[in-house]
Amino acid sequence: MKSNVLLFLIIFLFPLKGMAQDQPAIDSLLQVLAEVKEDTSKIRALIELGDRYRYVLPDSALYYLTEALEISNKINSAHSKLHVIEAWAW
Repeated sequence: MKSNVLLFLIIFLFPLKGMAQDQPAIDSLLQVLAEVKEDTSKIRALIELGDRYRYVLPDSALYYLTEALEISNKINSAHSKLHVIEAWAW
């Protein structure tokens, strides 16, 4: 019984540690988004946010990647579109 409880804690609480470690990076990326104009810097930050949220909040990951794709289309950057689609393919 004791080993079952330990196994449960390892399986379900271990991923929470990873989420907590990513929070400072997520906060920094959100600050970057607020400060940069709509160019490749913003697209890169959105892609990175999408990657950070991939396993934690997949709906948020899709939101940020969709936003990056819209900006890529707006500024007509084929290179940026490729990076967004590559990130989306996870």
